[in-house]
Amino acid sequence: MALLHTVAALLPERTEVRRLEIFGWEEGWRANVTLHSEAESVSDAAGQVSVFTERLGAAPFVAVETVRQEESGSSKTGQLRSAHFSVKLRLAPVAGGDRG
Repeated sequence: MALLHTVAALLPERTEVRRLEIFGWEEGWRANVTLHSEAESVSDAAGQVSVFTERLGAAPFVAVETVRQEESGSSKTGQLRSAHFSVKLRLAPVAGGDRG
């Protein structure tokens, strides 16, 4: 639950979590976070996600591995209305904590 609360607390304005997956590998725990961002432009959406990953990377149990823009939705005028981003995380053990 710690990861879910951390992610929710660090989200920028007009951004929400669409999916949060946590899974184990031989190398340790990983997580995928899919974000949906309402934005004025591609650079605005990317900036929002950049702020989020910077904040998230400062958490003691998370390392951001990759950030990738998956898709965008545009209005008829060509302005970006929404964007989806996939953020891959490496999770470090938390002493005495749970992983959910």
